[in-house]
Amino acid sequence: MDAKKATMLAAICGAVILIGVLMPWYSISVRVGGLGDQGVGFGGMAQSLNGTEGGYHGGFVIVLGVIAGLAAAFLWRGAPKALPVSSRGLAVIAVGGFGLATLVTLIDVFRDTGNVSGMRFPGVDFSAGRGAGMFITLLAAAAGAGLSFLALRG
Repeated sequence: MDAKKATMLAAICGAVILIGVLMPWYSISVRVGGLGDQGVGFGGMAQSLNGTEGGYHGGFVIVLGVIAGLAAAFLWRGAPKALPVSSRGLAVIAVGGFGLATLVTLIDVFRDTGNVSGMRFPGVDFSAGRGAGMFITLLAAAAGAGLSFLALRG
């Protein structure tokens, strides 16, 4: 792949990270079921947390993704003359930023959030799970790291 095209795609990955962190990373729902055989239900509640809520490291991932995405964009379009960084330095910043964003997001993916789905009470149903935003962020950060590495080698 051409290094110019790889840096363009890496810059897009920086924007996708920003969007992915603001999407739901984890959701919890509680539904109170019926009473006995009458089937009378009380409804329930649901809550979803994005990457910046609930103790996740999404704020740090946003900073890393924006810095890495800007470095890739400057590498793609040409760095402003005010920046005292070479093109190789920009590629190293992009690889490092995306790599750290991938690592931090992986920590959140494998973090133990408790066994909420396994809790059982009569008439109450718990469900919890990771949201799409967490996986979109992880994929964008990993793709940005790989594409930036291609640009570094090329």
